[in-house]
Amino acid sequence: MVRKKGKLPGATVSVAYNLEYGKAEAEIQVDAVTPGQKVVLLDDLLATGGTLFAACELMKKQHAEIQGCMVVIELTELKGLEALVSDVCHRVVNTGITHFNCSSPENIFTFKNELRTACLGVRTAYGC
Repeated sequence: MVRKKGKLPGATVSVAYNLEYGKAEAEIQVDAVTPGQKVVLLDDLLATGGTLFAACELMKKQHAEIQGCMVVIELTELKGLEALVSDVCHRVVNTGITHFNCSSPENIFTFKNELRTACLGVRTAYGC
């Protein structure tokens, strides 16, 4: 699990990345992935691409094999996908959702459950 710096217990590895409004760091636990392990990265929201790019960099730093990336919602006007076109994050799957109504707690709860289901499905499909 990739998190903002300071959110994970134990020894971690981190990378710094740029946000549209500043800088941040993302980190994983040192033993979260092993060299050669196949991984698929799933991000709920692709805006500028900074967070997902940082996640790709972390996996590269740990010598994991990135099989692809998946985003649930893309804010296309921010062109985050362009930041991910590289040898680090070479394949990005977009679910095509560009708008989700978060006006009520029920909608947010439904979205979170659908995201959890998508995560499990992607992990199963890619065998990681």
